[in-house]
Amino acid sequence: MVTKEVQNSRYEFRGENIGVPLAKWLNGPSHTNWTQWIEKELWKKGNKIPFSGNEHQDSQGRGRIVQLLSILQDLTSRWEFIHKSCKGKMTPADSANLQDLRASERKANRMLHRYSSRLQIDANEPFWRRGTAPSWFHGEQPFVWAQTLVPAQLQEGWAVGAIQTLSRQARLGYLKRCDLCRKFFFATKHFGIFCSAQCRARRYESNHYKNSRRKTKGI
Repeated sequence: MVTKEVQNSRYEFRGENIGVPLAKWLNGPSHTNWTQWIEKELWKKGNKIPFSGNEHQDSQGRGRIVQLLSILQDLTSRWEFIHKSCKGKMTPADSANLQDLRASERKANRMLHRYSSRLQIDANEPFWRRGTAPSWFHGEQPFVWAQTLVPAQLQEGWAVGAIQTLSRQARLGYLKRCDLCRKFFFATKHFGIFCSAQCRARRYESNHYKNSRRKTKGI
């Protein structure tokens, strides 16, 4: 007998658990309060992104991450093209492209230098306030260790880690911008170009698309 929970379960694509919340953060708040957007859009279903700073700082960090993502995705696609085209033999054109790619790499690395990290300890407030001497017998310590990003906002540092994970999973190219509304979304298939069925329908029902189809068919 199949339980209701099993029937309602949905297959999760590789990288989706990171790509979906990352895309939502990159899109930013639309017509809602910044704090409400965090609580209702980014923290629902338990996918909590760490946040610090204010709305303006968050927007600035998002802009930097969008720029970094654009460079990394461009590098990925161009390296893959060279890999497939040259097959181990570099032509003069490939060598020129290689110099350009190296310049893009250096630009990305300059941006990544912003996210250097350091170890930090913070007082374990519950431990100090409780005042029970043998409390670390239960695994508690007087201080906790953390790895702090300097000088980035927490959400910006999380986004860099998410991009790194997607890259290692060969899923960075699945984080896209909708071909119609330009919102970020995580595609379940590499050829996906629309963020939703609504955008897909709007594009194919548009007069521009219908006229283009008529010209292609010679009608």
